[in-house]
Amino acid sequence: MTEQLEQRIPVVDATFYPLRAARQRIVVLEGSARSGKTWSIIMHLILCALAERVRIFAGRHDGATCDDSIVADFQDIMELWQLWQPNRWNKTEKKYTFENGSVWKFGGTKEQQKKHGRKQDYLWLNETMEIPESTWTQLAIRTTGQIILDFNPSFSQHWVFSQVLTQPESEVAYIHSTYRDNPFLPDVQVREIEKLEPTPQNRQRGTADEWKWQVYGLGKRGRPEGAIYKLYDLRRFPGPHAVPAVRLRSGLRLFGGPGGAG
Repeated sequence: MTEQLEQRIPVVDATFYPLRAARQRIVVLEGSARSGKTWSIIMHLILCALAERVRIFAGRHDGATCDDSIVADFQDIMELWQLWQPNRWNKTEKKYTFENGSVWKFGGTKEQQKKHGRKQDYLWLNETMEIPESTWTQLAIRTTGQIILDFNPSFSQHWVFSQVLTQPESEVAYIHSTYRDNPFLPDVQVREIEKLEPTPQNRQRGTADEWKWQVYGLGKRGRPEGAIYKLYDLRRFPGPHAVPAVRLRSGLRLFGGPGGAG
């Protein structure tokens, strides 16, 4: 079933196949807004759930935000692939059970009691910038398989940069993408993102914002204009300028060893 589904998957963005090829324990997807990271991750994890019986936890810091974002996208993709069975969705526990016994649970990560008792084969932390390091530590040590982290780099100092991306390439795969890697992004959303670019025209219109463009347009770590202190030195944090890269599409780079590059 997984092979048949994978053959039917359109190239909705350029992050899906690098994610499928990554063999490292941790995969970090850093990029701009609307680059398609979420859909690629959900499709990847659905295929993992269908391939063998596994336990998956997908979370955001806030449970309500999780419901409105990744839970909704999960249901959309399951329906698109004609896999959704309403009787297998437990709305109270935010849990979906596949026919083969795989269980995918969603939730907020800030509930300490649930966090400490959770065990899973796959862990996905959506919008990782929102999640404290203590939460990451507890969830990571209770995960037996792959861990996926994705985010827009809205902070320049974070445990992802100092604790995760400093690990060996054999342990961490890094995928960078922007909205330009999502060919199905509606033109109206492309225009909204590009209004942030600090061009003379956008400056005249009053829509230009250097920091927002760096973070949400280019998916780069930046600092707000007017900040008194420079918060980071790029050399301290592995990233597009510090790690050997394989350019896969415009704006997309896959970092890691032979396993990560497929």
